[in-house]
Amino acid sequence: MGAYIARRILTGLFTLWIVTIAVSLLIHLVPGDPVRIMYAQSQSTGPEQIEAKRHELGLDQPIYVQYLNYMNNVLHGNLGKTIRGEQPVLTLLMLRLPNTILLTVASLICASQLICHSVSCSQPALDPVSHPANRSS
Repeated sequence: MGAYIARRILTGLFTLWIVTIAVSLLIHLVPGDPVRIMYAQSQSTGPEQIEAKRHELGLDQPIYVQYLNYMNNVLHGNLGKTIRGEQPVLTLLMLRLPNTILLTVASLICASQLICHSVSCSQPALDPVSHPANRSS
């Protein structure tokens, strides 16, 4: 059992690693410059400010360096800041975590009730009262 759990954990970590690589590559395949998109609403942003922001975000470095910096930050609990509000992403995630947990628990309760009902309807021995085959007409 311990080997199974270890294998599942390693598989999950490997999957997360592959997903982070894929997302990092896809971000660079999307047309357009992220900094120009950030400042699309601002008419007063000059080329010097755009280059300074690109340097600040590390977008002037090679892709593999950006990825390694990102993974280092994530492993240290730094998920970065939002594009618009410059707020820490981790703080925003933690604000929404209680509602997410509540929704998850409610969904699990509903799903378990549906499964119990489905099983009782398909197997009359489990629920002789409500199964149609056991009702008198």
